[in-house]
Amino acid sequence: MPPRSRSNWLQGAILAVGVAIGTAPVPAAAAGDVGTAATVVSADSVAVLRGTETEIPRHASGLWWAGRTLLFPPYVAMRVATWPLVKVAEAEDRAHALSRLASLLRFGYSRGPVTSTISFGYESSVGFSLVGIDATSEDWPTAGARLRLGGGYLSDTDNLLAFQWVGPPRKLQWSGLARLENESQRPFHGLGPASPEEEREADRRRVLGELSLTLRPGKALQVTTTGFARHEALSADSENAAAFPELFAAARRSDYVGVEAEARWDTRRPGVFFPRGWFVRALGGTDHATSSGDADYRHWLVEAHTRFPVWRKTRTLAFRVLAEGVVSDDPDAVPFPELVRLGGRHDLRGYGSDRFTDRTGLVLTAEYGYPVSTRMFGSLFVDWGTVAPRADELRLADVDPSVGLGFAYVLGGPYGFRAHAAHGPEGFEFALSTEVLFDRESRRRR
Repeated sequence: MPPRSRSNWLQGAILAVGVAIGTAPVPAAAAGDVGTAATVVSADSVAVLRGTETEIPRHASGLWWAGRTLLFPPYVAMRVATWPLVKVAEAEDRAHALSRLASLLRFGYSRGPVTSTISFGYESSVGFSLVGIDATSEDWPTAGARLRLGGGYLSDTDNLLAFQWVGPPRKLQWSGLARLENESQRPFHGLGPASPEEEREADRRRVLGELSLTLRPGKALQVTTTGFARHEALSADSENAAAFPELFAAARRSDYVGVEAEARWDTRRPGVFFPRGWFVRALGGTDHATSSGDADYRHWLVEAHTRFPVWRKTRTLAFRVLAEGVVSDDPDAVPFPELVRLGGRHDLRGYGSDRFTDRTGLVLTAEYGYPVSTRMFGSLFVDWGTVAPRADELRLADVDPSVGLGFAYVLGGPYGFRAHAAHGPEGFEFALSTEVLFDRESRRRR
């Protein structure tokens, strides 16, 4: 076969194969043999180039469609629930109002290792529960030691003065605390999960002294032993005192000394509002009454919570379980301020502060966290908990769960603030504070 004929034959074969598989244009006209054909792409041949003019069917399994159908309602609900946070973030990007507000949380001296911060806490059920200034001095009086002074004043019945010293971070570390606090209109609803919604109030005065020794045998493990002395006094008007005459009479003055041991395992990564990792602790202690008429008791607490990423390393899930109890040979003689209290911004956020009181308590929390902007993080959460006279009588069905929406704004370093709005069977609760979720204070400072 002559070379030109062989070339024409090869071109024709390639063209035929291309047309057959839909990847080559169809000749619009032919003049003479294949070798002299004018290869022109017509409008009709576009279909051949693309494969087809009709939509290519998608072969999706029934499981795929079922999953998409089931996930669509919660997706829409989450978009609706998070709409306020998105609008807040957009407003912040335009006006930087939160940045200016958050900048008030910290201010310092240009000379010396002293840093001052403003701390506050607000709850719709009790108003401002914490307003003050913390001044921290590093390396006092020795390298690595830290001295912290705190104070705040709203009125003669709402004020705080605190002193804390923490020794250098060694394997054995000493610390001490002295605290004087007056709080007005502290709520009390009675005992048990079926306590009435009607609130009774009393003014409270507390004096506390602590001395602690902490042992750190490993990077994540630490064991702390604390000795303490505490004085507490309540004063209530005649109407509130008459609502629970025996309980208020037993709680007008209580003085206790005791010792407590705590072991904690903490693998959380550094973070202001969304630390990842595990936190587990268990503590127990004994409390000896030095005031007449009050009973000695023992207290215990176990807690575990974790946070981990579930998508793109920015969406996280957090779970917490906390159980706490008081045990006494004469439980009726233990003043009610010494008992377990649930409700407020630390646990049952859809209920008012200290809504439920009894000798044992249980709290379960689930929270979904996600970024709203570079400095703001949103959360959707469910809190469920209850109280009972004994641990074997705890029934979550006795108290309805609460749900809520919150956000945390990070200023930088350890500074920022958190807010949430939660709804429970008794209505909405709102809180704004500089505190971190799940960082529950010692029972002696609540």
